[in-house]
Amino acid sequence: MKRIVIIVLLGAFFATSSFAQSDPAQSKSKQGATKDSRDWKPATVAEITYSDDEKIVPRSHMVKRPGCQGGIGCYDRVADEPLHIPLTVILYRFETAEMTYTVRQVIKKNGTPLSVTLHGTNKISLDGMKIHVLDDEGRDVKLAVVEKIAK
Repeated sequence: MKRIVIIVLLGAFFATSSFAQSDPAQSKSKQGATKDSRDWKPATVAEITYSDDEKIVPRSHMVKRPGCQGGIGCYDRVADEPLHIPLTVILYRFETAEMTYTVRQVIKKNGTPLSVTLHGTNKISLDGMKIHVLDDEGRDVKLAVVEKIAK
């Protein structure tokens, strides 16, 4: 009797997993939208603003107290010089017929900025609070939305 129950349960499991794999609507939603299936809108690059900033990372290490044999309470945290990581923050303002979007890109030391032309036209697609931008080289770059203004 136990064997029959196990065989029936295994058969039901494999049947549902094979149906889930063959369902095209479900497999498309798991993959997300592709570059071709997005709703692209033309947008003009109205403004590009650069600012130099740095990220400060606190650092510390542990030092054993003199005369202590080890265990809980035998170590003290000693603060080190914080690590300064240079960053470049770039704000782009894209204008469409209905909205104006301000997006932000943070570039670390060897990063490359978005390849767009000021007052040029690019295609954008809204994805929640992120925007996909097709740059001048045809790359799809995902950036965070900082501000949305209706016209």
